[in-house]
Order: sequence, then structure tokens, then C-alpha cells
Amino acid sequence: MSGNQQALARWAAHAVGEEASASGPEELCKLVEKLTGKAVQPPSPASAEDLVSAAFAAMEEAGLPAAALTCSPSEVAAGDKDALATLHWELAQAFLISQQFPGGGGQWKGAMLAWCQAACAPRGVTVTDFHRSWQSGMGFC
Repeated sequence: MSGNQQALARWAAHAVGEEASASGPEELCKLVEKLTGKAVQPPSPASAEDLVSAAFAAMEEAGLPAAALTCSPSEVAAGDKDALATLHWELAQAFLISQQFPGGGGQWKGAMLAWCQAACAPRGVTVTDFHRSWQSGMGFC
């Protein structure tokens, strides 16, 4: 697991009050419920595919269409760590970050970058953008 994947999994675990990394379908359901306020109701007994499908349905109900995501339910259910890390980031953007800047029309990214720079600078971590600065995972420290 890369630094970014580990950091996003730790964030997701923290968000749902778990000790371990939130990297499975069950943890995804808990995270989606916590962030969206929508109940994730998979059938019982539920396979990984059932759990992920239920989580995606709850995201859709909360206003985040699957078409807006860069990963698919099948990638997440198959355990693709990159897809899961991407989904964690997209959930944070949709349900945490963008809500801090309502009506900002995307201007939240500049404000978020400024906050990240200010928060990371005292630790000796230079953040210049949301791409290269995060590849090592240091931006999450």
C-alpha cells in the first residue's frame, strides 16, 4: 500500500471510529453512512459486491452520482487499493471539503491548498499542489 493509500485508509478509519485501516467493504459502508447520513442497507448475508453496491447507492441518494466518481463499484469490491484511496478522497471532497465552501464554485481548492500549506509548513513539509506534494504521503502528516 502506498503512502497516499495508507493515509487515506487511516483517515477513513478515524472518521468511523475504527482502530484499523478502513479498507474493506464493511468499513466503506460505515464511512458512507457517517459522511452522508444515509443508511447503507445491503442484503443479508452480503457479499463484498453487495456491500459496495449498497454504499454506492447511498452515495447516489445523498447527491454524489456514481458517474461523477473516477472508480467503479467493481474495482472497489475487487479490493483495488488505488480505487479505494480515490474513493476516500472523492468522499472527503464531496461531503467534507466542498461543504466548507458552499457556493464556492471550485474555489475551495485554493483555500484548501492555503490551509494545507499553513498546516504543513511548521513540520517542514512543503505543499505546492494537490498532485506531486501528495505522492509521497507527506502532505497527510
